[in-house]
Amino acid sequence: MQRNTKWVRTAPILVLLAAVALIAGCGGGGGSSKDARALIDKAFHQSITSADMTLNIEAKVNGVPQLQQPISLKVSGPFQSNGKGKLPSFNWQVGVSGGGQAFSGGIISTGTNAFVNFQGTNYEVGAAKVGQLNQQLAQNSGQGRSLKDYGIDPQAWVKDPTEEGTENVNGVDTTHVKASVDIARMLSDFNKTIQKAGSMSTSAPQQLSPDTIKKVQDVVTNPKFDIYVGKDDSKIRRLSVSVDFQIPADQRAKFQGAEGGTLNFSIDFAKVGEPQKITPPSSARPIAELQQQLGGLAGGLGGLGGSGGSSGGGSSGGSSGGNPSAAQIQKYSKCLQNASPSDTAAIAKCSQLLK
Repeated sequence: MQRNTKWVRTAPILVLLAAVALIAGCGGGGGSSKDARALIDKAFHQSITSADMTLNIEAKVNGVPQLQQPISLKVSGPFQSNGKGKLPSFNWQVGVSGGGQAFSGGIISTGTNAFVNFQGTNYEVGAAKVGQLNQQLAQNSGQGRSLKDYGIDPQAWVKDPTEEGTENVNGVDTTHVKASVDIARMLSDFNKTIQKAGSMSTSAPQQLSPDTIKKVQDVVTNPKFDIYVGKDDSKIRRLSVSVDFQIPADQRAKFQGAEGGTLNFSIDFAKVGEPQKITPPSSARPIAELQQQLGGLAGGLGGLGGSGGSSGGGSSGGSSGGNPSAAQIQKYSKCLQNASPSDTAAIAKCSQLLK
């Protein structure tokens, strides 16, 4: 339960990280003389400077009571690059669910300011904080410009690619390439991304150990990689990875009773290259107010605002150490669902349940 809470706390950080990585393009190196491999190599070198994006990640584990429902992350909305070394503009809806918890909201960037939407209210991160981030991006403009630099290198996961013909994806004719997946490489990449998130937040998800990666690799069956590349511009319109795993009965004790499950990752790009208009909300409250209302759960949002895991002085809720218990989090989640989005007093009262 606590790990799921970390997803809720870290979601805005991961979204911001994804924004910086995705806008600049996919990057990568290597290749082969085969047509399918050459097509993948070319696609991963094409920058996508504007699009309407949908990112989905879902994990399902059978046999573990806490994970009976899938754990999912969805990010969707338009983005527009602001050039090298600058935070892109975007307006993304974010949803995280799993373990009986759910978080939904949004994050908006104009390139010079950013806003977080929670329970129907917008909160301003501030131009000063975003300016600091842009300075960091400018200093590292020769680095961190691709998915590969942020740990995600799907090109390196691909094994034995083959062309599967033409398909229309998001209104564009594409070439479909199908392949298998190098599971160990994929999970190692996820660890790198988690590490990047950890450098921006005090509450990043726990990384997988080498032993765990080896165990997962041993039980994975039928890994699939699909990529759909535009025929006219060689740009990616859809990329998906699907992994099934089945754990032998005599080994389930090592996985806390898990019997098997699935992991799915997909990202779609529509309206590629078309101008995307991103406008800031007409009114917004200071991000510190959201931190005060959410107490202990605002650590991840505080990281976005540059204040780290603690909210500093003026916080009316949350304990000074440790995470809330699973029972407290469940009560808090139900309280928020019953509270009116505009009733800040009711939302603040909910935070008392985390003490």
